[in-house]
Amino acid sequence: MALLQVLLLFFSLTLLTVPRSVSGEHEHNITALSARCDRAVSRHARQILQQYVFKHMHGKQRVDQLPASCPLAPLNDILLEHEQHKARKNKAQHRCTYCQKVFKNEFYLDQHLQRKHVDTIPHTATSCLAEVCDVLQCDWFSLHHQLQTSRMSKKKREEKARAAGAHCMPQAATRTRQLCEEVGNKCFPVQAHTGSQRDLKDPGDHKWDSIHEYWMHYFCAASTCNIDQKNELMLAVVDASTSYSRTIGIAVLLIVVLAMFYAGLYVWWSASSSAANDPSGKSKRVQPRPALTKPAGRGYINPPGTGAQPPGYGYSQHEQAVGQSGLGAAYATGQGQVMHSAHAQHAGAMHQRGQVGYG
Repeated sequence: MALLQVLLLFFSLTLLTVPRSVSGEHEHNITALSARCDRAVSRHARQILQQYVFKHMHGKQRVDQLPASCPLAPLNDILLEHEQHKARKNKAQHRCTYCQKVFKNEFYLDQHLQRKHVDTIPHTATSCLAEVCDVLQCDWFSLHHQLQTSRMSKKKREEKARAAGAHCMPQAATRTRQLCEEVGNKCFPVQAHTGSQRDLKDPGDHKWDSIHEYWMHYFCAASTCNIDQKNELMLAVVDASTSYSRTIGIAVLLIVVLAMFYAGLYVWWSASSSAANDPSGKSKRVQPRPALTKPAGRGYINPPGTGAQPPGYGYSQHEQAVGQSGLGAAYATGQGQVMHSAHAQHAGAMHQRGQVGYG
């Protein structure tokens, strides 16, 4: 009897305690991870990746082919989905493209996305880029941008940079370098990309044939408390990205200039071909209207082949006005005065007295 009671109690507890499903537990983990992931820091890390790392990747290993275990892969970025559904009209209008609500700054928009649209984050996204911001040297890039946009002298900028690096802890720098190497081995395995990337040069004119060597030499080696070494390596990264962007801009400008040149050449060739097919040039020449002639002793006559004209076409404006007013009209010629038959009734008397005449 006691055994039966124990079994009934165990069965009732099993029914009351509903186990959480795997999908529900995963959604809970995503919600917790996205809540503790700093969105502003992740945005900064994402910008550094796109501008200074992903830009140099092409060939066999592209950004969309990064391993699934890579924490830098866009498919693993837990906040990328939300960042792609933001629209900014100006500094005071940030719109959520999920529900079209508008917020006065990005901070409130981030809170809205976390509260209302956390279910849109893909289940495959498990990486917070803010956790690798130290590996990407986010602090150095922030300070570099701040110093470059300030009006400080070069000496003061160097002093501020050294003061910022004075708080570096050697043990923390060592852990950051180890984490950087782990990320590099996961994201850019050596056997997958050797010789497939664009050559990158450091200040010593050494060529790096792979994105793995580029990552290890610049980002991982910059995880040090040696300020001069860090500045030298990171400035080389900035220069490499700037030169790459400058090369792209020059190529685009050259393409535009060549397109304009060939367009002008085509227009000139078309005009030359038309002129060669029509030596007389009559097809392109505008034919002038035939001039009216006035033979001796007569009014204006119609040009040959022009057909009949409306009444009064052959007369000048002055002659028509005189004829319509009843004063009469006469045309003077070298042999004398000739009376036009159309106005003889109006100007007969005046013409006989010699009061009206035209020279």
